[in-house]
Amino acid sequence: MLLRALVAVTVVAAGVTTAGARAVVPSDPLVTAWTYASANLPAAWDVTTGSEKVSIAIVDSGVQAAHPDLAGAVDPGYDFVDRDADADDLVGHGTAVAGIAAARANNGLGAAGACWSCRILPLRVLGLEGFARLTTMATAVDYAVEHGAAVVNLSLYGENRNGALEASIRRARAAGVLVVAAAGNEGTTTPEYPAAYPDVLGVAATEESGGLAVYSSRGDWVKLAAPGCTPTTQLGGGFGAGCGTSGAAPVVAGIVGLMRAQAPFASVAQIEAALEEAATPIG
Repeated sequence: MLLRALVAVTVVAAGVTTAGARAVVPSDPLVTAWTYASANLPAAWDVTTGSEKVSIAIVDSGVQAAHPDLAGAVDPGYDFVDRDADADDLVGHGTAVAGIAAARANNGLGAAGACWSCRILPLRVLGLEGFARLTTMATAVDYAVEHGAAVVNLSLYGENRNGALEASIRRARAAGVLVVAAAGNEGTTTPEYPAAYPDVLGVAATEESGGLAVYSSRGDWVKLAAPGCTPTTQLGGGFGAGCGTSGAAPVVAGIVGLMRAQAPFASVAQIEAALEEAATPIG
């Protein structure tokens, strides 16, 4: 089994390389964590930090828009659990995922998202009990595409397949929207969904050493691996570590946001190919 670890990122979809690039290190105190250097994000930020025109949909437990490191970055979303327009986070998972993807930078607070100039579209599908209906996730993916998301992050997983969810992901890809999903934290080769769907970019987790994290699900259905523990936003305005494949997936989603900012007309296939070309094989 061979995975490709996202340890050397360039914004290659536009034919741009980071040869000779400067390392952009924001003022945020937690940017010293190994995650950023592992994904070569400081060099990528020399090319682009994203764009207000690029939206990353976080299909999760909602997002705490009032968090100081997310303030001004979160667009109005939707709560598919309570069926209203209040997509606030009562669990914390979605807020952590959103921070890894797109927390603001150079504000002297906490950490920096991979695409720290991108927007966040919060879509709540995860209830207080920690479960999400697969059909609800399908509806949220369709909503993200209809509302202009450039990439959809699904840091949720399970062993059950669902035709409606797979169809919504297929529609997203046809519309030019890449869906990124966590591979799962089971430490086995058993396929987990939605990461194992052919139209999804499934993401495993790596450790600081660069090797695959022991807890990470793996197999030929997983396309990439990314750092599995990143400083991020927590409920109540604090900061902590977002770990697991749930933390690895938004690193990739944020990088896709960078690529979309640099190459808005690149196809999903071109973005996937560029990511895999820039990655380093690991066993």
